[in-house]
Amino acid sequence: MKKLLLAGIALLLSSGVCAQNYNAVRRMEYEVGIGLNKGHGLYGTAAKPRIQLYAEIRMNMKDSPFDIGLQGMFGYFERQRSAGYFGWQSDSGWSETIRSKSLVTFADYNLRRWKNIAPFVGLGIGMSAIEDEYGVGAECPERYYDTAFVLNPRIGAEFFNHLRITVEYKRMQREYSFFGFDIGVVFGGGYKKPKK
Repeated sequence: MKKLLLAGIALLLSSGVCAQNYNAVRRMEYEVGIGLNKGHGLYGTAAKPRIQLYAEIRMNMKDSPFDIGLQGMFGYFERQRSAGYFGWQSDSGWSETIRSKSLVTFADYNLRRWKNIAPFVGLGIGMSAIEDEYGVGAECPERYYDTAFVLNPRIGAEFFNHLRITVEYKRMQREYSFFGFDIGVVFGGGYKKPKK
C-alpha cells in the first residue's frame, strides 16, 4: 500500500501540470469526512480496519496551485492474536486498540484544475496523542498514553468542488502508523461564479 501511494505521487508529479485559473478559485474551504484506516500487523497479529473522523480547513493561495490546511482527526484500529499462536500452552492471546487524536498542517499541490475534477498531492506534519489499550487473554486491559510526531503524505482528487477522496499514510512509530482511505464533503472552495 505504501509503495502504491508513493508510485501514485510520483506519477502525478511527473505528468504535465498547467497552473491556470487558480485565481478563479475561492480562497477558503472546509471539509468534514469519514474514512477507513488500517495499521500494521505486529508480533503475529493482523490489524483490523476501523473508522476515522476528521475536519479540515484550507486556504487556496493566490496566484499559486498550492493550498495550506489544518486538519483534526480522531481514529482507531485494533490488533488481535488468537490464543496458542506460538504453540505455547501458556499463550492466551492478546488484543490491542490504538486510538489517536491528531492535529496536522498540510500543504497540497493541485496538479490540474479542470472544471469538475482537481487532483492533488500533499504532505503534512503534526502531532498525535495516542491511547494504547492492551489486554492479555480475559484480563482487564491496561492503558498507556503517548505522543508521536506525524509525517503524512497524501494523494487524491476533489470532484465537482464538493466531494474529496483521499488516500493517505500517517507515519509515526510503526505500532501507531496507519493507512487511510477518506471521503469528505467540501464547503466553500471551488470556482467563483463569474460576474455578470
